[in-house]
Amino acid sequence: MALQMLHVNEIAEAIRLLCLGAVRLTEDLIESDTACVGSNRLFETGAGVEVLDDETEPVPGIVVERLGDTQVRLDQTVEGPLSVSRRARLRLAAAPVPELVMVSQGPLELLVEPRRAKLPAAVVCPQRVEQPPADGTNRAFGQEYWFSVYYARPRNAGEHPNRELFGEVERLFSALMADTTLGGTAWYSQVTAVRTADEQQRRLRESGAGIDVVEVEVLARRLEPWRK
Repeated sequence: MALQMLHVNEIAEAIRLLCLGAVRLTEDLIESDTACVGSNRLFETGAGVEVLDDETEPVPGIVVERLGDTQVRLDQTVEGPLSVSRRARLRLAAAPVPELVMVSQGPLELLVEPRRAKLPAAVVCPQRVEQPPADGTNRAFGQEYWFSVYYARPRNAGEHPNRELFGEVERLFSALMADTTLGGTAWYSQVTAVRTADEQQRRLRESGAGIDVVEVEVLARRLEPWRK
């Protein structure tokens, strides 16, 4: 079996889901009250949740308890089947950033094609991967994945220039810090910066589309084993 050493898309998907208050299931859910997920840190006891996949309507439930680091027990049995192959996931019933209309991966230009049509929105942009020689072991590579999560919203007449924007960005910041393993795709992650003044953001603000943009920078760390 070939080594799988690069995990940009896997981590980017976990970030997108976390923006929506969701984590991928790691096992199919069939006639059980226990969901297996990459990480259960997002789901507090008593929280309302929904479990679903791409072909199944959301099934509501309440978190009864967290088992270990990767299981969530619900207040009822879910008949399913909810399949990992159909992107089965567990999500909070109350979205952490309720304003979001779209969450995607790609270039920042996705936010304005067509302009204002799907805002507020977040776009996850992979920036770079570093594998510092001193950060590994004789059996593993230390890896650092850097992402920009751009949040954009329409600038509406009569609003305070920054208050509404940063109120929403604060909720996004908190959502990205709610699970520092990013759904089990990293051993550690952190929001490292919030920026409002790079060149891409300036062009959007001056495009005449009435769009405000903030960049939230995320660092994810992995320790990737290798075989001789």
